[in-house]
Amino acid sequence: MSEYNHIRLTRELFERGGVLVGDPPAAPAVIIPFGQNLHGKAYFENAIASEWKKSVAAIIRTGRLLNEAKDELQDNDFTGLKVPFSRRVSQMLRRIAGNVVLSDPANTCSLPASWRILYELTKLADNILRACIADGRIHPAITMKDVRRLRGLPPIPERSKDQEPKTNGHTALPAAVELWAAFSPTDKSAILDYEGRVGLAKLLSPKLLNDLANHLLALRNGQRKRGRR
Repeated sequence: MSEYNHIRLTRELFERGGVLVGDPPAAPAVIIPFGQNLHGKAYFENAIASEWKKSVAAIIRTGRLLNEAKDELQDNDFTGLKVPFSRRVSQMLRRIAGNVVLSDPANTCSLPASWRILYELTKLADNILRACIADGRIHPAITMKDVRRLRGLPPIPERSKDQEPKTNGHTALPAAVELWAAFSPTDKSAILDYEGRVGLAKLLSPKLLNDLANHLLALRNGQRKRGRR
């Protein structure tokens, strides 16, 4: 009998000798080099278009996709995304998705399916948001007026039909007017600066654009006259 007959051939014995036994080891995780995209521009455009405006959860997922796109894409690809909303709305959606209270799935059923209102809710402190959700002050049917009340802001004066602002001959949407009125002067200036001269020229009605041009011309003429004195 060989002196090795009593040795039990175990898996450990084979592996000690460099022989792998059993299932092969799992493939190592793929490491993406820093700066390399996980997804392309088209992926984010299609994903965002399919999610947009469907529900509270979809609004938040849209914001998350935008945040992921910001992290993964080159700056020119991110700014060039073809999405069904403006850059300003993109910023607002990203802020909604980044809010720890609003993005908590446990709170989804208590939130309104309106990105405008959700954005206004991000201006409340997290502890206040949680308290308002818990006691029912924040609910799916909450209005912009309710949010202003929660923020301690005065109500927006109601306009008569004759007083409603016009945009290219059409009455502006009440929600859009309320949203604009809720912005601070600093926010409004930032939005107008972002649109720039060319953007504002496209947005303003011909009458308002002409009135603005005449006003600026009158100001310039007045400055020239004062300079000659």
